[in-house]
Amino acid sequence: MTTFTKIASILFFFITLLSAQDSTTTTSQKRILLAFEETRFKSALIKEMKKLLEKESLVITVVDHLNKGLDNQKASSYNAVFITNSGVNSKVRPWVTKWLSENKKEGDRIFLHTTQRSKWDVVAPVDGVTSGSALKKMPTLAKEYVQQIIKRMADEGTEKDEQN
Repeated sequence: MTTFTKIASILFFFITLLSAQDSTTTTSQKRILLAFEETRFKSALIKEMKKLLEKESLVITVVDHLNKGLDNQKASSYNAVFITNSGVNSKVRPWVTKWLSENKKEGDRIFLHTTQRSKWDVVAPVDGVTSGSALKKMPTLAKEYVQQIIKRMADEGTEKDEQN
């Protein structure tokens, strides 16, 4: 074996080893879907949540559900899903309700936030429905929602460990 062949073999070995480690890291990372509709409050909320979640080394996908951003998304592809929705005529948006219904098996990983101008009962097939539209409260709400997401993912991991 020539010196060149030995060096090439060693380089190939290390490149293979490094690429295997990289793919392992990627597949084990937690994935979060953040879905919103463009309003001043919701855009700021999602931007802040994304920043906080990325600090936790989570992989974040952001979609605008008003523009059919949820159509190609499945809750099962994510460790957590956070949807912020405007309550129009005291109802959760019909396409959000449809998506929630289609993904109801994953309801424990879905968080639904809604803003409202008047008091109304939110009827949704998942828990975690809250209300908030004041821009001043946004940083505190973003932090609270991120903490809830992280706690729920940790609880889910504990439940899976106990089942094994």
